[in-house]
Amino acid sequence: MIRTCALAVTLCGLVVLPVRAEILDTVSGGAPVDSGYAAQVEGRLGATGGNSDLTDLSLSGTVTWREGRDAVRMMAAADFAVSGGETVRNASMGHLRHNRDFADRFASVLFAQIQRDPMQSLTVRFLLGAGVRFDVLREDRRTLSVGLTPMLETDRIEDGGQDTIVRVSSFCRAEVPLGERATLDGTVFLQPGAADPGDARGMLSASVRSPLSERLSLVLRLKMAWDSEPPPDVESTDWNLRAGFAFRM
Repeated sequence: MIRTCALAVTLCGLVVLPVRAEILDTVSGGAPVDSGYAAQVEGRLGATGGNSDLTDLSLSGTVTWREGRDAVRMMAAADFAVSGGETVRNASMGHLRHNRDFADRFASVLFAQIQRDPMQSLTVRFLLGAGVRFDVLREDRRTLSVGLTPMLETDRIEDGGQDTIVRVSSFCRAEVPLGERATLDGTVFLQPGAADPGDARGMLSASVRSPLSERLSLVLRLKMAWDSEPPPDVESTDWNLRAGFAFRM
């Protein structure tokens, strides 16, 4: 049994152009496990003062279980920010996923997810999907995986409206070394509507991790999200950049 806890404290953050609740990266991260359980907890805290006041807090947790060909991952996350005494971010999510290896490099994907982001007009979103993942490359410190997971999405927005759509979610994840110690981990998602491909969302998530000691690492994260049909008064593009520390124990 492997039990790992990680705590990351953000040194700085920059967020611009709010967008409807974006795609969440549920592929990357999490403590690796060959058999049994692994747990990881991550937190990020940023604050600025003076001419502009901003406090930004993010918490997430992942539990992974693997036995033979089966693996289950449970994730939960919350993101909260206050600027000038007003709440500007208040989002949360829960994710449950099952994978089963059925060939050398193929695995099934079955997942359910719930998320909320009232500051961006989303009261709640439910996702239910199933598909397949293919591991193109699996070497020491080098991985490349692609996946395709059709999913049912139901959104409830602030004005009481509800929208249900079938999307085709595809992703590509890669991990490569940068020199002797640093590692680059990147994931790209694209989720067009099955009946209306013009109604699409995309997301890029990338992080660079450089170990400072056996347990302490410096982490730089970039996330970019895009929505072709955002709600009124919400921009279509969003990005944030954060630098911080990760500590495992």
